Amino acid sequence: AAPTSAAPPPAAGGDAWAAGVSYRTGDVVTFEGKRYECRQGHTAINSWEPSIYTLALWLPL
Repeated sequence: AAPTSAAPPPAAGGDAWAAGVSYRTGDVVTFEGKRYECRQGHTAINSWEPSIYTLALWLPL
């Protein structure tokens, strides 16, 4: 069977942040007990956690 390429699932409001998820501007996640709003659409990877890239990708709420 040929490999398939599926897009990562979209984030739901307030779900825990996870690598491999496609976040859209305005999505809200929780990370380490804090809430963040996505400022720029992207697919999350390890090392792009909201606490590290707060102002580039995430706005603390």
